[in-house]
Amino acid sequence: MAKSKNISRNALVRVSAIKRPKHLANASSVATLPASVETAAPLLQKLFSADPKDRSMAASAIANIVEVGVIRKQLLKDKLVKILLERSLTDSSEEVVAESLGILRNLALEEGYDVCVFIWRKDILTLLETYLEKIRTSLANISSLTAQAKYIMFVMLESSLSLLSSLSGTSDEIRDSIVSRFPELPLFDLDVIANVNIPETAKVLAAENLCIMSEQNIIYQHVIQASGFVLNDDVSVPVRMYMTGVEYNILESSSTKSIDIVSVVRSLCSEMAAVDIEAFLKQLDPVTIDGVESVPKTDDHRSTAQNNVIALQLGLELATVISESLGKFNTQGKSSSKSHTGNVNGNESSDEAMSDVDGVNSDEEINGFPTEGEDQSIAKTEKSSGGQYSHARSAAEILLEDALPLVVSLMKFKLLQSRAATALNNMCWTFDSLCASSPSWMELSRTNFITLSSVLRELAYDNTEASTGIIGTLWACACQCKGDIPLDVSNVRWLVKYYNDLEDTEMTLECRVRIVGLFGVLAQRQGHVDVTQEIGIFLITQVLALPNAHSEIVIEALNAIYDIFADKTFDYDSEVFVKGSFLKHLVSILPQVRQMAKKIDKRRDLLLRTKADEAVLNLSRFIAYKSKER
Repeated sequence: MAKSKNISRNALVRVSAIKRPKHLANASSVATLPASVETAAPLLQKLFSADPKDRSMAASAIANIVEVGVIRKQLLKDKLVKILLERSLTDSSEEVVAESLGILRNLALEEGYDVCVFIWRKDILTLLETYLEKIRTSLANISSLTAQAKYIMFVMLESSLSLLSSLSGTSDEIRDSIVSRFPELPLFDLDVIANVNIPETAKVLAAENLCIMSEQNIIYQHVIQASGFVLNDDVSVPVRMYMTGVEYNILESSSTKSIDIVSVVRSLCSEMAAVDIEAFLKQLDPVTIDGVESVPKTDDHRSTAQNNVIALQLGLELATVISESLGKFNTQGKSSSKSHTGNVNGNESSDEAMSDVDGVNSDEEINGFPTEGEDQSIAKTEKSSGGQYSHARSAAEILLEDALPLVVSLMKFKLLQSRAATALNNMCWTFDSLCASSPSWMELSRTNFITLSSVLRELAYDNTEASTGIIGTLWACACQCKGDIPLDVSNVRWLVKYYNDLEDTEMTLECRVRIVGLFGVLAQRQGHVDVTQEIGIFLITQVLALPNAHSEIVIEALNAIYDIFADKTFDYDSEVFVKGSFLKHLVSILPQVRQMAKKIDKRRDLLLRTKADEAVLNLSRFIAYKSKER
């Protein structure tokens, strides 16, 4: 499947390795952090000290070292969470409470599900209710607070909001309990964003909480809409990015007239372009002192850089899911699923063409070209959908003109490569659907194919996730160009080698399927028989590998073969298909293809079984067609 799956924004950027919370500890306490599990143990004992300063210092140090995996695991074994819940989070010292809440926040970010479920079952929500009520009271009387009291309040605010976001993303049950216990949380978040006395980091976390909590949450969405909240002009880019996510969440769940997809996409592109990613990443680089590399303690500049980088990561995720949404609309509105499955020019449409009668006598049926009746049906669907299809196409065009060049440029930053590649993949398949007639997309698809091919060679063996996204993007670009891409045999052989070098995992299976799909388009180029021959041999080899082959790969390879050799007039058909005895090979493997389909359990994977059944039917008819063709 070429299109990447829709991803919940609950788990998008919260565990970013660069995100570190502020703590009350001064620089000297950070400089004396323990370097091993053994030296960390005494800190745990200091949480029981009679001196609140010792307890605070210990909590501050632990909040930092829990980011180190081996130390965190040992502290969890030593009942750290139990100590926090039963003692530190109800300490008489607010400074200790704030630091301990920071520990719990970091544990939730680092450990995720297990810690979140445990603290929820231990009723952390009751404590958070107490903290938020205290914060509300403090904010109402902020002018009378000391600088230290304000700082403690802001740290508690940040940790509380972050914890609620982590908890919400853990399960529907926990999210529902938060909605029930905190019915006015969206209003609290909005008040935080609007309050000029609150630090930017807290505002970003409030916006993040709104974005996460409003996803598929009609109750909170109604509260947000009823508030009539409007962002001030001086709001930072990270806050705006999260609020764009909130708008999309609302739009995704309802047909509200107050928000439309074009305005959401326009805001998204504007916010992504406003992030000077190169400058911000430099601010996050580790510093080297006396030959030792370390990450400097959090300051305002570093915090701003972190928030902007994370905002851009969120922007890439939003570009991914919005492209998915636009593509789905096109699938439903134009009766075409090609761009979402990557089955271009034949995989699904040729299935229909070859399976509606007992024989195949038409080249057009093999290629799956729409009939006149299908064209009329598409036109009627567009007309009946009113302005919605037009809006979707307008949104896609904005992504094409404004977002695509930016996302391509982000591929050079290692931290963003996986997200950027996934966004590119989904965007380009959507462009194939909604912008197919755009001269800009035709030109960019060819340019981007060449650019991203070079990027793929640079990172292929270092980042399989990014490589998978890039290959899907190349596939979409090749489809737009109808395979007319500068390519020689050496390029094909490199990609075949990469295919063979991949380890056998779920991720690499998707990557392999996309390589097969890409080859199925590139091999259709006329005038390059040597390329088609190299690809043809590769594809027939994948099929002949049965029964020791993945069904997904065999199905995609068969579909590619149908497309490539659909017509005897193609200049490579005689040289490759006929002289290579492809028909004989396909006849010999037909029984094993049937067996492959039968082994797929419908109850476990109905879609794959359906595709396999279609592959069996299409193979028998393709054999009959090619037998009669000459």
